[in-house]
Amino acid sequence: MQRDDGRGVSTVLATVLLVAIVLGGVTAITAVSTDALSDQHGAITGETARGDLGHIAQAVETVAYTERDRTASTIATHGGALSVVQSGRAIVEVGSDGSYRTVLNTSLGGVRADRVDHSVVYQSGAVFGRHDGSTSITRAPPVSVVRENATAVTLPLFSVEGDGTLRNEAVVGATGRAVSPDRVAVPADETVRVTVQSEYADAWARSFERAVPDAVGTVRADGDHVTVLLDSDSAPIYLHATVYDITVSNG
Repeated sequence: MQRDDGRGVSTVLATVLLVAIVLGGVTAITAVSTDALSDQHGAITGETARGDLGHIAQAVETVAYTERDRTASTIATHGGALSVVQSGRAIVEVGSDGSYRTVLNTSLGGVRADRVDHSVVYQSGAVFGRHDGSTSITRAPPVSVVRENATAVTLPLFSVEGDGTLRNEAVVGATGRAVSPDRVAVPADETVRVTVQSEYADAWARSFERAVPDAVGTVRADGDHVTVLLDSDSAPIYLHATVYDITVSNG
C-alpha cells in the first residue's frame, strides 16, 4: 500500500511538474509574442500618425499659398485623435554688434499625435517624431537659403490655432497673412538672427544645419532654443519671411 501510494504521489507530482513546465513555456512564448505585437502596433500607429500629419502639412501649405482671402481643406484622419497644441515661437531679427531689430515674432502652435510610445508633431511646415527618447525628421520645415551673388533666405512660418482635439476629420483653413513684409534687403555688415523655441529644438537644429550652407551661417542649439545666425560676409542678404495664420478644427 505504501509503495502504491508512493508511486501514485510520484505520478501526480510528475504530472504537475510537466503541466507547470508546459504552462510556463506557453506563458513565456505568449509574453514574447505580446511584446512583439505591441512593438509592431506602436510602429504601425506611429506611421499612421506621421501620414495624418503629413497630409495636414500639405493642406496647410495649399491653403496658405492660395491667393484667395480665405480657403479651407478637409482631410480624413486615420490614426486616432490629434491635438492642436499652443507651443513654440519663432523670432526673426536683423542687426549687428548686439543691437537687433525685430522683423517677425510669432507663435507657432502645431498639431500633435500621441500613440503608444510614439509622439509625432506638425509644427510650421515640419513633421517631427519622437520614440524612445530619440527625435526623427519626417518632413523638414520649408526653409531655403541659397547663396549666389547674394544670399536669398526664404522662411515661411505657419502659426496654428484651433480646436483642442481633432477626430475623424480635420478642416485646415487659412485666415490670411498675419505678417507679410516685403523682401528685406539686409546690408552686408548686418546679420540675420532666427530663433526658434520648441520642445523639438534638436530636430529644428538638424533641419537648419541641412538648409544653411556653412559659408553663410551657423546653427546653435541650447535646450529648447535654436539660434541661426546668417552672415554672408561681404554679400548682401535678401530675406523673405512670411507668417501665415492657420486654423485646424474638427470636420
